[in-house]
Amino acid sequence: VDDLVQREGPVRCVLQGEAKEGYYVAEPVLSADSVMITGPREKVESVAEAVCYIPISDLEESVKSSYMLTLFDEAGAQVSINELNASVPSVIAEVEVLHKKTVPVDTAGAIASIPNVKEGYVVTDVTITPSTVEIVGSEEAISQVSSVSIKPLDAQGLDHSSFLEGELQEIKDVQILSGTTVSVYPQIEEKQATKSFSNVSINLDNLASGYTATLSDSRTEVTISGGESIVSGITKRNIRAYVELADAEPGTYVLPVKLDPIININTSDVVLSVPTVTVTVREK
Repeated sequence: VDDLVQREGPVRCVLQGEAKEGYYVAEPVLSADSVMITGPREKVESVAEAVCYIPISDLEESVKSSYMLTLFDEAGAQVSINELNASVPSVIAEVEVLHKKTVPVDTAGAIASIPNVKEGYVVTDVTITPSTVEIVGSEEAISQVSSVSIKPLDAQGLDHSSFLEGELQEIKDVQILSGTTVSVYPQIEEKQATKSFSNVSINLDNLASGYTATLSDSRTEVTISGGESIVSGITKRNIRAYVELADAEPGTYVLPVKLDPIININTSDVVLSVPTVTVTVREK
């Protein structure tokens, strides 16, 4: 008969099943990370670890209970100790069960959290990855949370869009499961400005010799939008409006009023109070 011996072995915890929808099961806290195993020498010495299996599929509240341990050898095979006077220990495990929900990261707040971009520039939008996070806590604690905010970011005078690392604000009595770091991509653009110029003459371009032309409107107001640094430098001398009369024969036409190109200004950013005119061409 093999001698009965005692040997201390490590304890590992394994959760069985999945937490119920809307719940989160925290890592169990064991009363001991090792236990004393008693039994025949050959079997006791073959034990590599003791595993505590905890079923969690039906848990809706925290529990503290005693669980029998299953013994395994180095190869992962179960070791059974059934001899008289042998004993397989149990362990007490505390299993915390919390409520869980998904909430968005506050985008509007994130824009406000990036104040120190370059002077004359502004954050117009922001993309956050991940855009949502899972939070856990008591039912009362998480019911009061509708979003998670980002701590103020240092944009270091940026004048262009760039990736930044953001840290989420801590929330009392609530844990953020996915960690507290997110990727923040702010859309940084120059502040926009608008400038209007009144009584801009409409010129007649390329009218053939021997003809004269009259316009229903000879002047227009021109409104230009764009970055402050560009718009502020535009004067009336930079603006020239015209109608194109190349190949025009005597008659009456409705023609678009055009502008000579303005450097760094798109045509879509220009508005004319008189977008078209009626032109009458006659012989002299």
